[in-house]
Amino acid sequence: MGKSKDGKPKGIRVLWETLLGRFALVGFILGFLWLVLLVNWAIYGADSVGLCRYGIQPRKLDGLIGILFAPFLHVGVEHLAANALPFLVFGCLMMLRGIREFLFTVVAAILVGGAAVWLVGSSGVHIGVSGVVFGLMGCLILVSVLERRVLNLFIIILVVVFDGLILLVLISDWHTATSVESHVFGFLSGVGVALWLTRQVRRERREARERRQMRKAQAAPSPEPESQTDPSG
Repeated sequence: MGKSKDGKPKGIRVLWETLLGRFALVGFILGFLWLVLLVNWAIYGADSVGLCRYGIQPRKLDGLIGILFAPFLHVGVEHLAANALPFLVFGCLMMLRGIREFLFTVVAAILVGGAAVWLVGSSGVHIGVSGVVFGLMGCLILVSVLERRVLNLFIIILVVVFDGLILLVLISDWHTATSVESHVFGFLSGVGVALWLTRQVRRERREARERRQMRKAQAAPSPEPESQTDPSG
């Protein structure tokens, strides 16, 4: 394996630079969320609803646009800070699989999860990136279980730990208008993405199981024919 100018193997350097680029995208998205919050404060003031009025308003036509805007809107620092760390961790873990998988999961959580919230969500305005966070979490958990790999086992442990942190935040903040629907439908959209991402693995596993069953059936001894007695004897 060749080496780059800094002495590192080229393969490792390329992998490291690729991962850094992916992680930087997660950081850029997170930075954009903070920028939107600051712009909202600068224009409307910290105590004003401001841009948050453009969140998802269930079963209202003018609330449909909120499906696209809601993940980028937060009521304050506490709201965004509660979502920032899980989004950073789950986003980077998802980026280990690839940028396509990350973007697909995020888009599914925004569109599918947001549409479900608009259809059956409780009245009010639903905002926040927590639906995307739960979408990433749901996808990571199911993918890790279905693929049964050592790295994914480590991912499961991290997901469970940070899932516990999220639950603590929700419990401590339960008196506020937490959008449980966003969490549930975001999680379910992530599960759907995981099933799609692992379809090849599940098909290969099913075919291997069928081949094993076929070999067992072929190796099983065939039953001996029963001896027939001559009635005339």
